[in-house]
This record gives sequence, structure tokens and C-alpha cells, in this order.
Amino acid sequence: MKEVKIFLDSNILVYAFDKSNIKKHNISKAIINNGGFYISVQVVNEFINVVTSKIETTISYEKVLSIVDLFPTFLTIRSLSFENSISAIKLKNKYKYSYFDSLIIASALDNDCEILYSEDMQHNQIIEDKLKIINPFK
Repeated sequence: MKEVKIFLDSNILVYAFDKSNIKKHNISKAIINNGGFYISVQVVNEFINVVTSKIETTISYEKVLSIVDLFPTFLTIRSLSFENSISAIKLKNKYKYSYFDSLIIASALDNDCEILYSEDMQHNQIIEDKLKIINPFK
């Protein structure tokens, strides 16, 4: 049986560590506890930005460092390429997402992922006949 490759948007990681919305927190933790997901360095950077500046109970830099340091133990982290940037521009034009959401989509496609978990994009939308966006909070 073929393994389904799943890419995570940064909001899934943020909710796993942010307890201000307990429902989303529990769903995100359950997702992450399964492990084996893909993210890009963009997702890592977005996570760091949000948890150090935007959530109600901002996490200390020391705690963020210890969390991010563990990411490679349960996530496959991929670098971004110039080709991802070009692809993101094309996806932005075609699907009307922001450039940075399009960059996440481009990275998911580049890594042959079939599912992208995100609350920020259109639930159940199929991108390029390859990638299905799923909002796990619906």
C-alpha cells in the first residue's frame, strides 16, 4: 500500500503549541503525534514568528529553540528552491492565493505530497490534479 505524503502549513504546528483554542490545539496535537509529515523551512520560520510574537501566551525563545530543535525527529523538513519560487508565482496567479501560501503549495507539490493540512486555504480544493487541501478543523 502506497504511503500518502502529507504537508503541514504553519498554523497546524502553531495550534499544537498554543492552548488558547483547545479544540484546535487537540486536533493539531493528534495530527502531529502521528509524525511523518513534510514541512518546508518557510513553515519553520512562520512557526517561530507566530509563537514568539503573536499568540496570547508568547513562548520564550529558549522554549521555541527546544521545540524547533525537535522538529527533525518527527517531521521531514525541506529547503526551498528557486524553482519553488517560480512555481509559487504561477500558482498565485492561477489559484489566487497569497504568494507565501502559494510557496507552501509549491513546496508540497515539489515533495510529491498528496494532502496539505491548512486552515488558511480552500477546504477540499484540488491543486494541479495532485494536491488536496484539507482543513482539519472543519
